[in-house]
Amino acid sequence: MFLVVLIFLCVCVSGIQCDIKNLQNQVQSLKLDAESQSVCQNLLLELKECDGDTKQHLQNQIYYRLGLIQLSLNQEWKAIGSFESVDQEDSFGQPAKRALERLYTQYGIWDKVEGSLKDEFVNLNSSSSSLPIDTLREMLKISPYDYYTRTLMREALLNELRERLDVSNAQQFIANSEVILEKHAIRLDLSQRISLHFEAAVIQMFVVNSTPTHLRKCLALDMDYEPCKKLTLLNTRLGKINPSRSQILDPEVYAFDEGKLDWQDIASFYLVDEKPCAKVPKGYHFQNNYKLINDITQQYLSEILGKSTESDFQRFIETILCQASCQAPKTKKLTNSFCKKLLKDELTSEEYKKVLGSARNGDQLPEKFLENLWNSSPNLAMYAVESIMHKGAKKSASLQDQLLDFFQRQKLSQSTNKYVRTQFNSINGLVLQRQQQQQQQQRQQQKWFFHQQQQQKQQQQRQQPPPPPLHTDKDYYKILNVPKTATAKEIRKAYLSFTKMYHPDKQGQLTEEKQKKIDEKMSEINEAYETLSDESKRKDYDMARTGGGRRTGTPGGGMFRQQGGNPFQFNQNFKFNFGF
Repeated sequence: MFLVVLIFLCVCVSGIQCDIKNLQNQVQSLKLDAESQSVCQNLLLELKECDGDTKQHLQNQIYYRLGLIQLSLNQEWKAIGSFESVDQEDSFGQPAKRALERLYTQYGIWDKVEGSLKDEFVNLNSSSSSLPIDTLREMLKISPYDYYTRTLMREALLNELRERLDVSNAQQFIANSEVILEKHAIRLDLSQRISLHFEAAVIQMFVVNSTPTHLRKCLALDMDYEPCKKLTLLNTRLGKINPSRSQILDPEVYAFDEGKLDWQDIASFYLVDEKPCAKVPKGYHFQNNYKLINDITQQYLSEILGKSTESDFQRFIETILCQASCQAPKTKKLTNSFCKKLLKDELTSEEYKKVLGSARNGDQLPEKFLENLWNSSPNLAMYAVESIMHKGAKKSASLQDQLLDFFQRQKLSQSTNKYVRTQFNSINGLVLQRQQQQQQQQRQQQKWFFHQQQQQKQQQQRQQPPPPPLHTDKDYYKILNVPKTATAKEIRKAYLSFTKMYHPDKQGQLTEEKQKKIDEKMSEINEAYETLSDESKRKDYDMARTGGGRRTGTPGGGMFRQQGGNPFQFNQNFKFNFGF
């Protein structure tokens, strides 16, 4: 059977006819995609049946085009081979040469590179026997895919992580490993690639506290690789019980899209369940899943870093247990200590003292303190608020206003998170209670003030002398020459008429006797007008004149005073004051 297929292929190849024009048209229509790469291979196969200079030029064009396609597919090593197949004397030789120079520099193939970049890289490389991480970064700017430099960077970043589990350095370590795996896969054997994937997965899960995507890549290379299998099973088990990171660490999700979580079950899984969530080594004394996961974490980190140290992953588990303490009160005795530890670790010593001062004495918190804590650890911000609410907030109105202002600025009054809403209702209740007390005090003060005024008024009324007697013997209507049915307007008109009549300018020189009579006349006119122009006094006067007596209960009733309140006053020198 094999012989038949071989004969058939030979016949097919020998039967290929050279059609240069058709081949050229196909080359021109090539796109930068994976399908075009296989087309190029077929075109090169067909081109073998052709002869002449046109064949060589078209072959160079195909190789150059193939190199560009491979670059677009991140197949740089294949692209190097394609560009190297282009004849340097051909018109495609120069662009192929420029592409090769870039690739040689990027990949550190220095024996094929000349120029200043090579000199600069060599100088950096020889600057010290032990290259610092900053020098390595400068070298990678020149030659980003140099395998030797990437290997040195991997060790340098591991040393940094051994000193301190910094998330930024951990992310750089993962990115560096991904470059090695992507750009140098052809020079790595299977065990090296599996090891790099496993390292990256451990750092992803336990240091960066993110999804370990490299576990899937590790198992794709070897499904039976035990370390990746165990870590995958643990990650899957925790994924079923743990909330997502955003549900705990993202303020917006935490407050408004927490989802439905059974915090009682979560706390029980870590601290109560007697069944281990992962396979334990022989002789291991199992206490609870929280301690087991801590021990597993330290084991994996020791394998990669050579030492055990607390990681962000462990902190995340503690954050979950702290939240369980807040959301499921029945677990508080088991989990409350995690909140205290996390808050103390999160804050500076000065900030922690401020929180204690607020919780005990009602001291105000530093400006923007709650906002900053909310943005980094929303659950700890709520725990701090709850701690302050128990005692401190009840002592200080200014602290109450500060807490309520924080909730309003973050728009947390409508939070769907039960714990957040409980804290808001507590602080809002204190503020409303204080406002109601203030309003009650104001009402009591107003009532007391009104009572005092009434007492003073009554006392003044008791101390006032009795009103003067009504001059009922005088006919005020007759004095003003108006009928008893006269209106206020008619009374006013009559009064003005008399004042004009007795104006000093119209009197001329008067004897002392006539002057006295005019004074008496004007006094009667003023007295009559004062009584009849005041509706209350007029009624009292009319009732007294008809025998009804003085009306009672009317302020000022029957209080007729000579010349009192009238704007026209005569003195002995006939000087007038005009009120109209």
